[in-house]
Amino acid sequence: MVICHAADPRRGSSGSERGMTLLELLIALSIFAAIATLSGVALSGSLAHLRHQRAAELLVSDLRRASLAARSLGRETRISLSPEGYAIEALDIERVWPRDVTARWRIRQAGYWQTATGLALPARTVASPDVEVEIMRGADRIAVRIDPVTGRVHAG
Repeated sequence: MVICHAADPRRGSSGSERGMTLLELLIALSIFAAIATLSGVALSGSLAHLRHQRAAELLVSDLRRASLAARSLGRETRISLSPEGYAIEALDIERVWPRDVTARWRIRQAGYWQTATGLALPARTVASPDVEVEIMRGADRIAVRIDPVTGRVHAG
């Protein structure tokens, strides 16, 4: 019974048994570094896009909760607006827009869109204001709307 075969000195080592040379290793490392750098740049752009989408989703959720609070409490819920974000005192919410994200709040009154400086959601959904919030990041825009008839809050 043979457990180990003796090395045959007549057989030379083939290319697959030698391993990598230093030059091959350096080339592989430089390719890996270049790919890692490029993926980091791409990842930072997609993270900013995700922050932008998340800001819109959070606003939709907050407006729905504020509308529900107004109906359940039987009184209007006020939303304070600022260039940096918004606050809903009845829900103890104070939000700040992510970096590079801004918003333009508009309300339709007498058939015309006007810039809103504050917002009050009524206790009845039938009397909901016609509101549009445009959440912007560079050229990307997401519109969040409150339907004046149904009071439904939606993005897009």
